[in-house]
Amino acid sequence: MTPLRIAYLDMNSFFASVEQQLDPALRGKPVAITAVDSEAGACVAASYEAKAFGVKTGTRVTDARRLCPGIIFRPSRHRLYVRYNLAVADVLDRYAELTHIRSVDEFQLALSGEAQTLDGARALVARLKAAVADEVGPGSGRKDLPLAGEKTAQKQWR
Repeated sequence: MTPLRIAYLDMNSFFASVEQQLDPALRGKPVAITAVDSEAGACVAASYEAKAFGVKTGTRVTDARRLCPGIIFRPSRHRLYVRYNLAVADVLDRYAELTHIRSVDEFQLALSGEAQTLDGARALVARLKAAVADEVGPGSGRKDLPLAGEKTAQKQWR
């Protein structure tokens, strides 16, 4: 088998996951992130719980409410998501060479050594997931990521 050279990581439901991390009351609940605080807007991200009801990126707010009556909307906070992106990138780069940050939730890593085999790449990904959860996730205790006032600036609109 040809050695693997690149790992491409896409953090699904990233915006919604960040919001769920910051507000434990949102965990396990359907959450959608919107770019515009309006019924005419659309979802730019949806949590796994919202996706289970058919809500996805691009779903209009009115349709999301119909598909998932208990959905919770949060406004997009791009600066905050960039902070989390950089924290995740820092963790990834300690385990493998981070060659590109492709977007706010996508990363490209160069693979070397044992990670160039399928089993080695799987083991690396397992280590990456554990490290990100430990160092950036809900149990990390990191207080430096949220921007000052971000928590109080959140609003839930109906």
